[in-house]
Amino acid sequence: MTARADLHLHSRHSARSAEWLLRRFDVPDSCSEPRALYDRLRARGMDFVTLTDHNEIGGCLEIADLPGVFLSEEVTAYFPEDRAKIHILVWGITEAQHREIGGARQNLFDLQRLLAEQGIAHAVAHPLYRLDSLFSTSHLEQLILLFRHFEVVNGLRHHQLGDTLRFALERLTPDPYARSEPAEWRADTAKASCLVCLLVWSGPLSRAVWSSGSVPRARGAASGRLVGRRSQMGCGKCP
Repeated sequence: MTARADLHLHSRHSARSAEWLLRRFDVPDSCSEPRALYDRLRARGMDFVTLTDHNEIGGCLEIADLPGVFLSEEVTAYFPEDRAKIHILVWGITEAQHREIGGARQNLFDLQRLLAEQGIAHAVAHPLYRLDSLFSTSHLEQLILLFRHFEVVNGLRHHQLGDTLRFALERLTPDPYARSEPAEWRADTAKASCLVCLLVWSGPLSRAVWSSGSVPRARGAASGRLVGRRSQMGCGKCP
């Protein structure tokens, strides 16, 4: 079975925007009602529906009883040494896991360990878009070691950011990092050559781009397979 889903979408439950200008004028990331987004996505051919509000699953819970819905969120996490900020998309979680994620997100390394241990599907959101002035090349190198999945297309970001990231990721080899980083990282991070790129969308026009992949019939496993190595890219112009 091949299925489609928008894996990065906000509702009115993302009350505080990550954008400095929007925060300045107290404008949320989205004013859309969860049910309205659900109806639009299903009408445009999405087999599964999820919302990735900032550190919040309230939008997903509003539509959790509808067919094809699974819980997700966009987590704001921090590097412990300097509090540099990063966003991590997590999919297919439970309410209990949402609470655990909330407790771990102040330390990115604790969060990564939690997601890996519990087998939660996840990806780094817009990694080349700086959320604050602290983010540097060193932080990006750490992300490459810690995570396998990266968002390479985002409807709110210039395509050159994604093109640059894809160019870099496709040419990575694990050896230089495995030799230079702490030993405890190596077993889990010397896999840079296996990085998988995602195509997702966070803008107001649902299904401008989407992700698709082979999924089992059991709905609970859908999110993990949608971001697997067979994930494909699509756009609003596609049939």
